[in-house]
Amino acid sequence: TKLQFIPEQHTDFIFSALGEETGFIGCIVVLVAYLVLAWRLLQIAGQARSDFESLVVIGVLAMVMFQVVININMTIGLGPVTGIPLPWLSYGRFALLVNFIGIGLVASVEREAWRARMRLK
Repeated sequence: TKLQFIPEQHTDFIFSALGEETGFIGCIVVLVAYLVLAWRLLQIAGQARSDFESLVVIGVLAMVMFQVVININMTIGLGPVTGIPLPWLSYGRFALLVNFIGIGLVASVEREAWRARMRLK
């Protein structure tokens, strides 16, 4: 924020800084992007070849959405201030790495499901 009222705006309070810079529309765009991601992960979980692959995708979905819900609730004052970053937006190198690894696992599950569908044709 420009007046420096929010501490650690680049890590914990990135959603507040994003709201100040881009307004309501920017916040809605970010929320819709996370909802589209959740919808796509649910689709991939449904297309998985095995229960294990489906559970991996659901686990990644739960991990990402837990971080999103906790961080946004924290920044709008509905929850306590924690150190949980907003996935792919906050400055947190380890969290970013873990989220990219999770999406890599999901991409692997989706690729194997696609290969199985192509073999059936």
